Amino acid sequence: MDDREASPPGDGRAAPAAATPASPAPATSTRGENVIDGKAVEKIIVAAIDSVPGTVAAGGAINRMAGRGYPRVDAQIAPHGRAVSVETDIAVSWPSPVRDIAHAVRDTIIAWVADATGMPVVRCDVRVATVVGADGDRPWARVAAGDVAAHPRRPSLVSPSAAPLPARPVTVPPPKELRPIKAPRSGRDVR
Repeated sequence: MDDREASPPGDGRAAPAAATPASPAPATSTRGENVIDGKAVEKIIVAAIDSVPGTVAAGGAINRMAGRGYPRVDAQIAPHGRAVSVETDIAVSWPSPVRDIAHAVRDTIIAWVADATGMPVVRCDVRVATVVGADGDRPWARVAAGDVAAHPRRPSLVSPSAAPLPARPVTVPPPKELRPIKAPRSGRDVR
């Protein structure tokens, strides 16, 4: 039974609470609604992954454009934007505490999506798909467990603001004096 339907008397369920000022506006309100696209959520998730020490963007530029690079993100948004489900494959640098990084990525994704969109993450799967630098092709800085533990999980979000523009006086050049125009008179009447 839907929450909006009235429950029959004596079924043990409480009637839905009346709308309070803190409740969202009803659907018949004149207020609009914010719709957050899945691609926007995926960009937030990629930024969250990039903020964790030990994660790296792996794969060439062409591979990343074709979807074969890392991180790979798949975010599913529930109808009406009530929740987000996330699956992601990441690359980590060697040497690093891989399990600690995976847990930090999961916690960071959950916090960033909730803080930036207001939608809770109901499922977040993080898979470490590759370890980069283990074969000595790229030297990465060593990441210790303490570095990962000290990483802030919440984003530092700032509300956008615009600097006021200085007011300038409007200047108009003085009008020029018009001179009469004399045209030869033709024999016909022009209208």
